[in-house]
Amino acid sequence: MSSNPPDNPLTIEGHTFDCFHIVPNYDQMAGFSALISVALTEIQKCIENNWLPVIYFDPEKTSNFYSESHGDNVWEYFFEPVLKIGYAELMQQLEAGNITESQIHRYSDEDFFELRVNFLTNPKRVTTIWSGTRVEEPALWMERNREQGRRFVARYVKPLPHILRKVENFVAENISLQYTLGVHIRGTDFAYASPTRLERYIVAIHQHAKERNLEDFRIFLATDQVQFVELFIAEFGNRIITYECMRSDSDVPVFLWDNADAYRKGEDVLIDILLLSRCDFLIKSTAAVGEYGLWFNPSLECIDFAPENTLKPTYHMTAFLQLNIGNLSPLRRFILVAISNVSHFRLFFLDQLMKLGRVVLPASLRNWLWKKVGTRLVFSNSSTDWGSKLPEKYHGTKR
Repeated sequence: MSSNPPDNPLTIEGHTFDCFHIVPNYDQMAGFSALISVALTEIQKCIENNWLPVIYFDPEKTSNFYSESHGDNVWEYFFEPVLKIGYAELMQQLEAGNITESQIHRYSDEDFFELRVNFLTNPKRVTTIWSGTRVEEPALWMERNREQGRRFVARYVKPLPHILRKVENFVAENISLQYTLGVHIRGTDFAYASPTRLERYIVAIHQHAKERNLEDFRIFLATDQVQFVELFIAEFGNRIITYECMRSDSDVPVFLWDNADAYRKGEDVLIDILLLSRCDFLIKSTAAVGEYGLWFNPSLECIDFAPENTLKPTYHMTAFLQLNIGNLSPLRRFILVAISNVSHFRLFFLDQLMKLGRVVLPASLRNWLWKKVGTRLVFSNSSTDWGSKLPEKYHGTKR
C-alpha cells in the first residue's frame, strides 16, 4: 500500500473505493475452479458497490486445500492479492490504526448462510456454466460469458511467480516443440451435466488433425481420471503428454482426499489450467478447468461440447458411474449406483431442510444450526466411504 496516498488507503490506481470488502469462500465443497468462481463473483459485487475486494479463504471454510505450512489464506497460496491488497496486510494496517473497522465490510453468519444457499441460482455470479439458470441459446451464453470471464481473469487473477515458472518450464520442454492440442476431460464426481463420452473427443481430435493437415502434433491431456490417461495412450501412443499430478481411479475427486498434500491439490489443477491455455487449440466439455483455460488465453480457439450437454440437478449420478469408467462388474456397479442415489437423495433432502429453515426458523436458531450442524451435514459426502485408496506416493500430512 506504499503507493497509495497516506491519507486514504482506499485509493488504488487513482480510484477511491468506499470501503474494503473481505471476500470469503462460501462454497465449502468447492473444487479448485469453483474457488476462482466464488472469488470472481464477489469481485463483481465489489465493482457494483464500489468496494475494494480483499480475498480471505480461511482454513475453516476452505479446509480441502488448507496447508498449515502455506499460511491461513488459501487464495494467496496460488494467486497475488487482488489489486495488491492482501488480507494479512489489511489486518496490519487495521492494527496500526491506519484504517478503522468501519472501513471494512464483512459478511455476518446470516449473510454467509444466504450466500451459500443462493450461490448456484445467483444470476450475477461469474461462472463457467449456466447451472441454476435457464438459457435458450447455450452457445451464445457461453460466448458472452467467456468475454466477461476473460476480462475478469486478466484483471484480477494473477498466478504467483513460482507457479508460472513451473508452467514455463513444462511449455518449453513439451508444448512449444510442436503443434499441441489441449484436451480437458472431467471424470470422477462430475454430476451437474451429462458427461461427454470419450469417443467424442477421439473423433474430434482425428477430425481436427485432418482439417489442419497435422502430421506431427502432440496432445496435452488434462484430466482428473487415471483411466482416461490410459485410454488416450492406448489410442494415441506417444503423442500424449500430461503434467505429473494427482489423479483418481474412482468417483472420489482428488480435492476430497483426506491424506493428500492439500496445497498440491490446488497447484495441480491450476497448472493444468495454465498449460491448457498455452496450447494451440483446445477441446473441452462442460467442466470448468477447460473453460478457465480459455479465460487465461483470449486468443485460444476451441471445440466446446458444453452447449450440447444437458445440465442435471445438483444431485445426480457421477460421471464415473454413468460412463462406467472403471469397467465395474454389473453387481458392483449396481451396488455403487444404489449407494450413490441414496447419498444424493440425502444431500438433496438436507439442502432442502436448510432452505426451509431459512423461512420457518428464527434467525438466531437458524444461524446456530448452520454453524454447528448444517455445514457438516450438507457438505458431507458418503461416497468417500467406498472410494479409491489413496496411492502411497500421494500421501501428505494428515489434517
